[in-house]
Amino acid sequence: MRSTSVLTRLLPLVPLLMMTACATSMTGDNPRSMANMSAAQLSRELAKPICDKAWKPLTYSSTKDTSETVDGVRANNRAREAFCHD
Repeated sequence: MRSTSVLTRLLPLVPLLMMTACATSMTGDNPRSMANMSAAQLSRELAKPICDKAWKPLTYSSTKDTSETVDGVRANNRAREAFCHD
């Protein structure tokens, strides 16, 4: 029989705990109020800091940029819009 330590069994929970800690510190909410949110509300609250600070819409020049760049920028902005619920 193989012995597993408590640490080994709890290791998969570390990312979840880190996300929960980040989410509560970023939104300023306590975990109890977040538990009462619907999935859509929670999704918007967790996306807000990313969308406001880290993932800004990109711009391009249709006359100066290549068609590949324009397509890439448009794809990025579509993905951002879907994720950020703009």
